[in-house]
Amino acid sequence: MARGKKKTRAAPSSKGPRSHRGGRKGSGDAVVSGGKGAGGGGRPPKGAGGRPPKGSDREGRASGSGQGSLLQRFIQWREDRKRRREARYLLKEVRRIFRWKYRREKVGHEVVARVGEAAEQVRAALRARPRDPAALDEALGLLEELVDAHLSFARKSTIREYTEAIGMAAGVAIILRFFVVQPFKIPSGSMIPTLQVGDHIFVNKFSYGLRVPFTTNPPRRFWTWGSPHRGEVVVFIHRQKPDQDFIKRVVAVGGDRIKVIGEVIHLQRGGKGPWKKVQRRYVPGDCSHMDRNERDNTWYKVEGCQRFTETLDGNTYTTVYVPTHFGQMRDYPPVAQFQQTALPVGFGFQRADKVVDPYRVPEGNIFVMGDNRRNSTDSRDLGEVGFIPYKYVKGRAMVVWWSWGPESFRWSRVGHVLH
Repeated sequence: MARGKKKTRAAPSSKGPRSHRGGRKGSGDAVVSGGKGAGGGGRPPKGAGGRPPKGSDREGRASGSGQGSLLQRFIQWREDRKRRREARYLLKEVRRIFRWKYRREKVGHEVVARVGEAAEQVRAALRARPRDPAALDEALGLLEELVDAHLSFARKSTIREYTEAIGMAAGVAIILRFFVVQPFKIPSGSMIPTLQVGDHIFVNKFSYGLRVPFTTNPPRRFWTWGSPHRGEVVVFIHRQKPDQDFIKRVVAVGGDRIKVIGEVIHLQRGGKGPWKKVQRRYVPGDCSHMDRNERDNTWYKVEGCQRFTETLDGNTYTTVYVPTHFGQMRDYPPVAQFQQTALPVGFGFQRADKVVDPYRVPEGNIFVMGDNRRNSTDSRDLGEVGFIPYKYVKGRAMVVWWSWGPESFRWSRVGHVLH
């Protein structure tokens, strides 16, 4: 309804009619449609018993649970919300324009004072309880007129607003990408069945610290907090190939002693106490999966494997052991390699001839293994991966958000949380 028109409000009292100056419908008053009643007075005509006749707005307000009333209230709520959002935006724009002294001097003190008074009226209308849409409309209209007349030279253009919005979104995305969450694609089957070839995952880069972007060999951190725990799936930088990232499961941490005998992991946590086997249980049933040859990018099916569930520090996961013609059985430590004194252990930590305890993981390092135990290049390969320093760990794998198999999209993989 146009601003400034007078409406008549139904008044059940015996006093004469009272005019109400309102803005839009929805200010909280029941508006009587049809203008003045019989006899030219402002009071609506009464029916039998002195009650307003059916169809009057007073009765409509009393029974306002109808669909029309609910729809009208919703529309009024939306309009009021839009109006208040516009008011807040205009106030913010005025503050931005007057932030600079040369702009205030350009328009003069009189204009600054008038705009300030109008802005204060808008703030008062926003704070008013109960809300008065008519007062807010009037104050907002006055402020818009003043801004358009005197401050249009400093207002943001539509192109600038869109540019700033896009730039802000891009900035947030870059910050998230480099410091918080990063997507990765799984190209190989070393983590089957936890991760399938073609899975796309999110990695939490904020888990262990704030890393300096574009530093790989060695990587650097702004701050470090926390450290990888046994059983977690982590992404780390391959030290021999810094442009490549590997994903494996943490089996032992710095200070632990570890050995793998008959493909069974034995741990001595903290290097003290007795050796304990990692709990595992055979999973009966058929075992097969699809894998991909990274050399020629061809898919092949692996059958006849065995599955085991392992529990390590409260993390339960499934491992798979493929037939030997698809992989090889490997224990740890490889005594024959340690006897070759020319072989560096863990890429330059200690030479094999100076290793006092080949079972111990150096402090500040982790020992990792793939869940596809016979088809994984991991810490058991001292000359290839070895021990992983904490600073080379990028983050902890969280969830699968996309997965594409050899033939089609795998909906069942989407949302799979990694343990």
